[in-house]
Amino acid sequence: MTVNPPASLPSTVEATLAVCPRFRILVTGVGKSSLVSSIFNVATKDIDIAHGHVGKANIAHEYTSDSNPRFILHDSQGFEPGSEKTWDTVKKFIRDKCEEGLEAKDRLHAIWLCIETPRTGSRLMQTGDEKLLELANELKVVVIIVFTKYDILFNEYLRKARNAKLPNARTGAKTNAEHHLDALIKNSPRPFEYVPVSTSEKYPERFDMLKRLTEITRKCLHGVEEYWINLGKSTAFKGHRLSDCLSRIHLDIIEVWNFYDPEQLLSGTSFRQEMVRLIEPLLTQTEPEPGFNMSEMLSNLSDLTSIASGVAGPFAPVISGAGIAVVAVKFLYQTYQAMPLTALCLGAYIVDLTLILHNVFIATLVKEPPRPLNWELVADTLQAYKDFESGTVHRLIRDIVSGTITVDPKEKIADLIRQQLKMDKE
Repeated sequence: MTVNPPASLPSTVEATLAVCPRFRILVTGVGKSSLVSSIFNVATKDIDIAHGHVGKANIAHEYTSDSNPRFILHDSQGFEPGSEKTWDTVKKFIRDKCEEGLEAKDRLHAIWLCIETPRTGSRLMQTGDEKLLELANELKVVVIIVFTKYDILFNEYLRKARNAKLPNARTGAKTNAEHHLDALIKNSPRPFEYVPVSTSEKYPERFDMLKRLTEITRKCLHGVEEYWINLGKSTAFKGHRLSDCLSRIHLDIIEVWNFYDPEQLLSGTSFRQEMVRLIEPLLTQTEPEPGFNMSEMLSNLSDLTSIASGVAGPFAPVISGAGIAVVAVKFLYQTYQAMPLTALCLGAYIVDLTLILHNVFIATLVKEPPRPLNWELVADTLQAYKDFESGTVHRLIRDIVSGTITVDPKEKIADLIRQQLKMDKE
């Protein structure tokens, strides 16, 4: 069961996505199909993208999938020596999709340039790759260079280390492969975002690489994150119950993450009850602010029934089923006020939900696309977060809201999310 917030509290995320409901990405080069399948959660049978060779492609064709409706993919041949016709086709497509005045939904938002990881003695890029980078820089299109088949370079150094009977051969091979690629990139005439990847099941770090590629792609396609790191300091929530604010936050963050969730588990009542239970200790153990009458809140236990079931608010089934303390329920049914306990409530919910969804994503990464969510995976991930992460995160949020650190609370919450996800600060 999905419980929606009132129409008077509209979704900022939905408004953003209405302008640009899908991100348009051009994928060019070699070694693409398994990467596209893994990152965009599209089954290989639903795509016809070349893998392991330059291949042939109709760059104008739009690849879409019901399991990931947020993306449109375009496929292009790679650039081999003498492939001027291919380059002309790609150049025209990119220029056409970057024309001034083109609506956001029709524009090209990013390019994945897939290049086979150069081995010892090889060039970093072909001439066509370099021309693409130059054109993208001119048109201000994000390019992410994906160095595919990285395991081949690693295995080359691993063989050398084993033949020389060196100790810690795998560690040494990993270090030497990284140094080799870094040295080539350092000599490149212009900086660029890049990720070395391997989709080989025998390569132990393949999932970490796919995770990194996902994070960089997400960072390059940002545009809605300002909403979900908002602590309610703006006027958006004024006049609304906290329960409705939490409902709106919950659904907007779910929308941003774009999971393949055919049973709507993440927006359903059971998951949202668990999320409310997570923040209960913060609402019942926090010293109240002046004007927040805790004794009055606790004075009449019979109010629990009328608050939880008598108020026809969209979050009522979630609150009543969560079994949380009276004071927490009454707080959530208050009208929004810009005070520290409000910030603590919203901040904790935002961070908890964001980190849990990140952990759900990591758990699904090892599965074969299209990776539909199931309740066992969601429940196990939530329990692991509650057992091992929530205590530390909530202590940090208390420090942030109490003013222990004196910088902008919104930035502190954003930094906390980045810190917990081991993301670079933008």
